[in-house]
Amino acid sequence: MPRKTVTPFRVLMVTGIYPTAEKPHAGTFVKSQVDSLIEAGLEVDVLHPKVGIPSPLRYASALLQIWRAALSGRYNVINGQYGLWCVICRFQWGIPVVASYLGDDILGTVTAQGGHSSKGNFVAMLSRQLCYWVEAVIVKSEQMKRETRGPQQKIYVIPDGVNFSQFHPVPRSEIRAELGWDQNKYYVLFSNNPNIPVKNYALAKAAVERVRDKGVDIELVVATGLPHATVVKYMNASNALILSSHAEGSPMW
Repeated sequence: MPRKTVTPFRVLMVTGIYPTAEKPHAGTFVKSQVDSLIEAGLEVDVLHPKVGIPSPLRYASALLQIWRAALSGRYNVINGQYGLWCVICRFQWGIPVVASYLGDDILGTVTAQGGHSSKGNFVAMLSRQLCYWVEAVIVKSEQMKRETRGPQQKIYVIPDGVNFSQFHPVPRSEIRAELGWDQNKYYVLFSNNPNIPVKNYALAKAAVERVRDKGVDIELVVATGLPHATVVKYMNASNALILSSHAEGSPMW
């Protein structure tokens, strides 16, 4: 008897952020998801419009490619990553859409003053409405699920996983020697972009300065724009990780 041909489940991942040679840190969590799906036996194509062009052109480019994908009949599902990218995925009805929300696309974008930006509120409104028009929604926390205010039966809480083959403890003295860090100093790691208001870098800096004023030899290390492998080293070399954000989409441990 002829052997049955098994057609793989095919996913089109649509995202505005993804690691590149210029920005190896961008969207590493999206790439981790892609790698995990491929490892599970799925076929995944990533639609990541060219960076550096005006946003309207990026969205228009993505929309054209999504339409082509819908006409091709190649894909079983489209997975949009982040609010507005999820919205353009629904500009076709030939392929089911899974909307993956990341945080401020549902919770709103926090400003430096602690309020919420009007643009962020608009994106959050669109994201919540889209919940009614897609086949499934993925959020990072129970708080996000509540804030969607959409049909709860198709909203799934799936926090980003951790690759323990990459993120695992290594002796601190060993890593500090490799990085050239002082073996006797206290290092506090701020693993965020200090220029993003919601990350609240000012609070982290003030906290470390207060400890320094008490005579402790301490340093605040900012780890941003770095590949995963380097971040792992910084984490193992530090005494503490400081999380001072006004809000975060994913649970933090």
